[in-house]
Amino acid sequence: MSIFSNYQKSHKNVDFENKRNLYNMTNEIDAIKYVSKIIIICKKQYVFSIKKSPLRPFKDKRLEFFGGNVDQGETPFEGLIRELQEEEMTGILAEKAKALKPEPLKSFEVDGKIQCIYQMEITTDEYPKLKAHPDESYGIRSLPQKIFELPRTIDLELFTPKTIKIFQNMGLI
Repeated sequence: MSIFSNYQKSHKNVDFENKRNLYNMTNEIDAIKYVSKIIIICKKQYVFSIKKSPLRPFKDKRLEFFGGNVDQGETPFEGLIRELQEEEMTGILAEKAKALKPEPLKSFEVDGKIQCIYQMEITTDEYPKLKAHPDESYGIRSLPQKIFELPRTIDLELFTPKTIKIFQNMGLI
């Protein structure tokens, strides 16, 4: 069953077919917006992008999972691969995700967009080779998974607001 099917079931009163047709005809509305994010783990550490967004201080220099908006005509997985190619310059993350073809761990709505959350592990050999794209990020940072297990050990100011919402929906905080 697809994420879209699950979403349709949970929103029974919405006429998805008409909204989709209307969007295709007018290009003015989009009934469903997807965001694909990937939780990357390296030796019990979560790997984040240090977001570069100087015009948005609530995001700038804060940690965020790799990924982003899914473009029209893309599947959530295709959008994830494109975003990984844009955000990480060596291609390590995109190529590994293509090879592994992970299924979404979970999907949920945040701020009107369906978040498709994937997960994959990278090796300790791969991690130091990662290179963030300078237009997208100030760099790459990892944090131990265990800090999410202990109450009040994590400073939420380190993260973008949407990343915090993903943590909450994933049961990490």
